[in-house]
Amino acid sequence: MVKKILFLIVIVAFGFALWQGYNYFQKVQSPVLSSFNAIPPSAVAVFQFKNIESTWGKMIASNKMWSDLLHIKSFETINAGGDYLKKIVLKNGEFRKILKEKPLVISLHLSGAETYDYLYCISLPNTKNPTEIKTEIISLLKENQVLSTKNYGQDEIYSLSIANLNSILYFTIKNHILIFSFSSLLIEEAIRNLNLPAAERANDMLAEIEKSTSINTDGNIYVNYNLLGKLVSKYIKNAGGSANFFKSNFASWGGFDLTIEANAVGLNGFTYTKDSTNNYIDLFKTQQPQEVQITPIVPSNTSYLLHYGYSDFQLFLKNYREFLDRDNSLFSYQKNIIELEQDCGCDIQNSALGWVGNESAVLITEATDENIIENKFILFSAEEIEKALEQLAELSLQIKDTVPIPSREEYKNYSIYGLPLHNLYEEL
Repeated sequence: MVKKILFLIVIVAFGFALWQGYNYFQKVQSPVLSSFNAIPPSAVAVFQFKNIESTWGKMIASNKMWSDLLHIKSFETINAGGDYLKKIVLKNGEFRKILKEKPLVISLHLSGAETYDYLYCISLPNTKNPTEIKTEIISLLKENQVLSTKNYGQDEIYSLSIANLNSILYFTIKNHILIFSFSSLLIEEAIRNLNLPAAERANDMLAEIEKSTSINTDGNIYVNYNLLGKLVSKYIKNAGGSANFFKSNFASWGGFDLTIEANAVGLNGFTYTKDSTNNYIDLFKTQQPQEVQITPIVPSNTSYLLHYGYSDFQLFLKNYREFLDRDNSLFSYQKNIIELEQDCGCDIQNSALGWVGNESAVLITEATDENIIENKFILFSAEEIEKALEQLAELSLQIKDTVPIPSREEYKNYSIYGLPLHNLYEEL
């Protein structure tokens, strides 16, 4: 009888060990949900740092551009929050290890006309018990301060007042993703996004773009072009902030590898668009890549260069008008064309664009003051240079007498003609 009982105990113990081992194996084998699944659709930009301790140290210690950006309130805020979280979280050896193995994902969200909020997400190892991790975080953050808890559906959101930042830090753990922010609304948005079925999450393209970026970089930056204009235009003075670029549907998302140097930040990546959307970048789907040949004439003091290549420029123009039509902008475009043709009494599109070859570029040279009008240039390659010169010279002469025409100038055996139609190529 005793032997039977001992045998039964051994069998039960063995079965329990086998069950425990199977559960552990399942945890290890099951994929960890990416932090990107928690990012709400309101994100303007998303930053991913592979080793936040190393990258953050490199950024704040040696990068001159970051030092300049700290004069902007939003960057000052993210710098202060990042410093605080780094000091607190890295006190714990286990979290330090997690942050070396798992990327920290930070998303930027507009919260008002001039204000921003940030969401921080880390995918936790699936072998870690969320309850134990939560307990460790609370012990790290509490520091004799009052911790509050509120229920949001089936989830709990914790909050802690941070005296030296004059802010409240909120955090939760859901689907093995640690989520924290200084905005409770962003935490709630992230929870709602994770509650959706995978096929219904608004960041499906963001998750796809992540797969194409490199892991051997300091980090990655993902840009939501649909919202980028609202952010960037706030920092552009004069009429630049209202330029058409910030209003048009340029693309969906862009994903870029980030390389940080002492006096530079390098970005290299791809821009994506959905077939169901009407994006400007789709105009190049019918164009073949072109060799860049325009750079030899670009001035050495160029600070900005935007290059376009066309295998069929006239097809590009046709597709551009169709893009404007789908965007409900064709009427205003045609109205501007009519006004320009009234000034010159000619077929403005044929005269100004009928000769364009396979390249164009916009460039800005270094300016000595804020008025850069004298430092802006547009460059075109021409299918037949003589035809281009002839049509542009004729266009200059056809402009009505009501528009003052600058005199023709000669410079190093080149003729320079005046073409005083305000914003001609911007309207075209």
